[in-house]
Amino acid sequence: GDAWIEPYVNAGIEVVVLAEWAAKRTQRFFPGHAGLAMASWVHDWLAEHHFDVIVLMDWQGHGFYALEAKRTGLRFQHSLFVTQLHSPSLWHALNNAELVTDPLQSITYHMERMSVEHADAVLSPSAYMLDWVTRHGFHPPPRSAVLPNLIDLPAGATPRRRMRRPVRELVFFGRLEYRKGLAQFCD
Repeated sequence: GDAWIEPYVNAGIEVVVLAEWAAKRTQRFFPGHAGLAMASWVHDWLAEHHFDVIVLMDWQGHGFYALEAKRTGLRFQHSLFVTQLHSPSLWHALNNAELVTDPLQSITYHMERMSVEHADAVLSPSAYMLDWVTRHGFHPPPRSAVLPNLIDLPAGATPRRRMRRPVRELVFFGRLEYRKGLAQFCD
């Protein structure tokens, strides 16, 4: 459903569901690669609007065509593109010890790499992730910085420094994936 949209609308933020927007447009064919189609929709939607700053995620490379258009001088020359590092698909594959079986996955890897390299600036939630992309052959722009994810605490709350009672139960809150530390948790 659209229940997730309501809080944004109530806060005065316009929400555009790109798949719905694209369904009303002329469709292009992309050979079995949803990421290429989404990157095309992102480019086309942005081309109809103007923004001073455009923030994109690295994952899936949805900003690929828009960033290429700016890099080649076709459009978006007056917009600043910021790519938010989250976790490239290559990071997922390597840290989950996954064997890639779909050759089209290399397209996603390339789109994500270019989303980092062709951005005007890159923000990473951790020094680890910024270092990881650099060690794995990505070339982030000089305007790259670490900006940790913000955590909302209830009014008046302060983080606890130590436990005040014995721990009786441990709960694993995360995807059931190797890279999320599931093996270490079970050990």
